Amino acid sequence: MNILKRKISLLAVVAVCLLIGTVFCDATVYLETWDSGTSGWQIKSEFEGAAEGTLANSSGYLSISASPGSAVLTDIIFADSSADGSLIETHFSTQAIFFTFYSNMDPTYLYAYVKGTNVSGGDILWLNELSSTAGSKYVQLGYDSGNGWENMLAASTLADWTETLTKFDEVGIAIWYPGDAGQEYGIDNFTIDAMIPEPETWLMLGFALLSITITFRQQINEAVVKVRSDT
Repeated sequence: MNILKRKISLLAVVAVCLLIGTVFCDATVYLETWDSGTSGWQIKSEFEGAAEGTLANSSGYLSISASPGSAVLTDIIFADSSADGSLIETHFSTQAIFFTFYSNMDPTYLYAYVKGTNVSGGDILWLNELSSTAGSKYVQLGYDSGNGWENMLAASTLADWTETLTKFDEVGIAIWYPGDAGQEYGIDNFTIDAMIPEPETWLMLGFALLSITITFRQQINEAVVKVRSDT
């Protein structure tokens, strides 16, 4: 009898793990690993002019090289919806970005960057300041208005983000270069993923767990009855 219970419990654990894995593994919205080329990523200056830096694929990550000299200039490195149509999403509050960032010196500032469109068709530009120390760092940042995002345009408000944002047009990072030559930066494994499952997902998971519990409980009860009748 104990062996039967253990077997059923093990099957239940396996089923739950498979179910949770399915829920979360299907949550990825966008993933770029730079296996080849620069894969639709672009670079532009803060003021839409010529970029100071250049992009290249460096053995499987996106490298950014810049030598601005004495000036402190800003570039935005981004993918847009032409790189992957799945950047156009509507459930922003349940998503997050994940990526690894490399640098051979401290950038003056480093920001996560989002350009979106609101319901009236206007642009919404947002930045979120990240740690700007040299070396390698892993970034995980939620796409919700209470998570440090600040608007770059006076016309953008928190209401634009939480209520009227209709799609992402561009996502990436913004680098304020220090006034030095020979700057090298890199991005790898840039991912937009589900940070927190949506309410419907939790309901589906809860219903599935309840169904599994009822099913295995019935099997245990039937096994107990059978064992008792045999003895």
